[in-house]
Amino acid sequence: MIKIELTKEMLKACSDRERKAEAEKWTNKDKSVTNHKGRRAGFLGEIAFCSLSGATSLDTFNHDVDLNKNTVEVKTKRSTFKPNVNIWEGTVPGYSNQQPDYFAFLNIEFAEQTGRGKNAQFFRPLAVWFGGLISYEDYLEKRFVVKQGEKYSTNGDTSHITQWNVYWRDLSINLLDKLKK
Repeated sequence: MIKIELTKEMLKACSDRERKAEAEKWTNKDKSVTNHKGRRAGFLGEIAFCSLSGATSLDTFNHDVDLNKNTVEVKTKRSTFKPNVNIWEGTVPGYSNQQPDYFAFLNIEFAEQTGRGKNAQFFRPLAVWFGGLISYEDYLEKRFVVKQGEKYSTNGDTSHITQWNVYWRDLSINLLDKLKK
């Protein structure tokens, strides 16, 4: 796991992307696990991953970034604590038809949370944690289903929707160096 230090530039870029999404009326709630309440965190995760890896943002729904001609879908969770790599799970929504070359899993650690479940709001990001990458083929082999309403290691509540999870311990940090070359 790698800690990515937040910068003012990252936070400003995130705010700019969120304003653009609101102006373009990104309101497709059936394609958002959190009814877009996690959109800002998703943007920040993509920006942090690009900062760490040198990837280029694609700003599309199906593939977030390009890393040396490899498509990467960045999946970002929100919490108020540092992830535990041994039990932490990354999530891909069950409705997803995304087939990137790789998935990257990140977590943003916030100072404060109000509400629970779909009503959760997070404030004052402290750090971004990069858990690693997994190829699409390895993801298909290692993923497991978590049905709507079930509990899992990274959610104190229950799953909002049926989803595919993969353990952070099955991700690779070293894969990032290979892809950066």
